[in-house]
Amino acid sequence: MEKFTLLDPSIFSSNLGDYIIIDSCNKELSEIFPDMIQVRLPTQQPPSFESLRDSKHSRFKIVCGTNLLSSNIRVYNQWKCDLTKLRYIKNAILMGVGWWQYQSDPTFITTKYYKYILHPKLLHSVRDSYTEIKMRKMGFSNIVNTGCPTTWNLTKSFCSTIPAAKPDSVLFTLTDYKPNVVEDINLISFLSSHYDHLYFWPQGFGDIKYVKKLIEKTKHNIKSIGANLFQLNKFMKSSDFDYIGTRLHTGILSLNHRKRTMIIAVDNRAVEMKYDINLPVLARGDFDGLKEFVQGDFVTDIQIKSENIDLWRNQFK
Repeated sequence: MEKFTLLDPSIFSSNLGDYIIIDSCNKELSEIFPDMIQVRLPTQQPPSFESLRDSKHSRFKIVCGTNLLSSNIRVYNQWKCDLTKLRYIKNAILMGVGWWQYQSDPTFITTKYYKYILHPKLLHSVRDSYTEIKMRKMGFSNIVNTGCPTTWNLTKSFCSTIPAAKPDSVLFTLTDYKPNVVEDINLISFLSSHYDHLYFWPQGFGDIKYVKKLIEKTKHNIKSIGANLFQLNKFMKSSDFDYIGTRLHTGILSLNHRKRTMIIAVDNRAVEMKYDINLPVLARGDFDGLKEFVQGDFVTDIQIKSENIDLWRNQFK
């Protein structure tokens, strides 16, 4: 029986957003490769020689989601692999992978590195236009901008089923590694004044500690959802709420659960996805925009790149 290798960003990750990404990738890949055995390799840590041997002779090597690509791998490289093992992951194919932050053009060494490990002919799926531009500057022409795989289900017909009216409850998130105490306290106070019930979910390892500090300052009544993806999905399936927060993939998961959503941008990912597919995103501190979202009916009008997604999917048939 044939097999394919999944290069998985959730292995060794403390960010549950990576688990949200990999769930969407697995759903897609189970339909694309229904009769293939899956072998998983980490990207957050160098794979062992034993795991690389398990992936030997895979028909395809699929690299899933997140911010794996960067302009200077000597300074920062999220895709961990020892140089002695690079030959085992040659001809890897990107699936919704994005660029780590706004950066200068890729260096010569970085270009050589990606040219060595990425497939020279099969289509690579990238998360946004910014990543596509960076890839083309390195000489890759086999690129399609598909958006993140977590958004591929958000078709026009699906989005039409997301309510426009505000409920009584809100689920919010904050990001421990992108703190802004003043803005984040203002956000909690704003939500408390517009919703009867506030719920918090920690997507990252340090989010709980950070939010507890803010709660001590604000004295607002906030209920916490269990710190795992199972509890989050359980809450989303059984509750009526708006999502407002800085965690991108919690917001996209909320959209997939048919919830009104507004993501607060704290880095390039949400901003670029707003430009590309009209993902509901506001700048941090834009309380006028947030007030308009909360107080009025809001129509979710995401415009996924269906043709590009199908191009990437159909190359495996």
